[in-house]
Amino acid sequence: MICRNRYPIILFMKELTNPLIQHVRLDIPRRFNELTLFGQHRDRLTRVLGGETLPPYEIIVHPSSRCNLQCAWCIGEEILDERDLSKASDRLPSTLEDPDKMARVIDGIVNYEKDGFRVENVSFSGITGEPFMAKQSFVKAVKILTKHGVRVGVFSNSTLIDPDIQNALLKISYINVSLDAATPVTWANMKYRGKSAGHELFDRVIQNVGNLTRARDKSGSDLQVNASFVLYPDNYPEIYEAARLCKGMGVNTLRIKQDISGISLLSPGQREEAVKLCARVQSDLVDDRFRFVEIHPPDTAPKSQRSFNQCLITNLWGAVGSDGKVYACNYNACVGGVPPYGNAIEQSFQEIWEGETRRRIQQQLPMGCPQECDPFKGRANRLLSAVQESYQTNGPEITDLYIDELLRQLHD
Repeated sequence: MICRNRYPIILFMKELTNPLIQHVRLDIPRRFNELTLFGQHRDRLTRVLGGETLPPYEIIVHPSSRCNLQCAWCIGEEILDERDLSKASDRLPSTLEDPDKMARVIDGIVNYEKDGFRVENVSFSGITGEPFMAKQSFVKAVKILTKHGVRVGVFSNSTLIDPDIQNALLKISYINVSLDAATPVTWANMKYRGKSAGHELFDRVIQNVGNLTRARDKSGSDLQVNASFVLYPDNYPEIYEAARLCKGMGVNTLRIKQDISGISLLSPGQREEAVKLCARVQSDLVDDRFRFVEIHPPDTAPKSQRSFNQCLITNLWGAVGSDGKVYACNYNACVGGVPPYGNAIEQSFQEIWEGETRRRIQQQLPMGCPQECDPFKGRANRLLSAVQESYQTNGPEITDLYIDELLRQLHD
């Protein structure tokens, strides 16, 4: 835009209320905020919202459908239950535990480029599985991705970190540790069905995370070690101690959430206590080295039920299930979900992403999706729909100014 034309637009903007503000959580820091999509991927978003097909900026990969824990709130179990599937047998095959098959998938991802756009981020996670159950595949994938300059992250319970996994982690950008407790008893009750062996596993997590942060600091790695704590009636009294434990271990950020299935939410009295504990964390522990982020503030029930009519984020964010197939999102990379787009072991990722099958399925979403949606994707979809509507009604110049105004209000 020519500068002399911008001043009248700015004057006009002062008379308007930003219609996008109702779709953005400005209290969530920049790196976790859906608005950052526009700060980092503006050109890609503009073209995709205009109907073009470009490589997604991020892909979530599930290396395994197997897990070594039994978390009481497992969202994968909740989704399978919603679809009336048996917990025991309905799992995708863990095909990507084979390192060679994982390598084929990752090669397809890093080789997909179009008009200067490529996949920029790959994160490893699981809907029913723990990524480190596929140790060799994970290590091999990290080697390929980091060689190609792709930002890599992983979500893990961190019980299985050994020297080989630790060395791989020191090469990536972040790990999120699912902590969820501050004592062995509570951890075991929530994540290991109360078995006494869970006490030792909790101690192992603490040891593994401490070893990892010390190795990070010694090596000069840029790894961000984050942790998450899902609030439940059984563990919320340990919020403060969990934060203190994390800070002592060298964790960078602790994020608190609530049960997005809505089954085990805090009572009004528990919420009030949780709010006080969170306030203590903010006043006593937060500093330049340790952050505490309330993704789901404890005094407000989380908005997990789907509240959008089109899933635009799936044009920007893909998923690969443990079977090596490409899915609309990580919540569908399981048995009974929306059908896959194609098999990334047998086909190139580009062929799948630009194919007719993906286009047809994507246009039908969220039909067939579980009622619970990943909170970030839910917020992102609401924002993307509002931006798309603003482009049509207000034009791109005014809409970009709305976006820039909100980006300036985000804190790091």
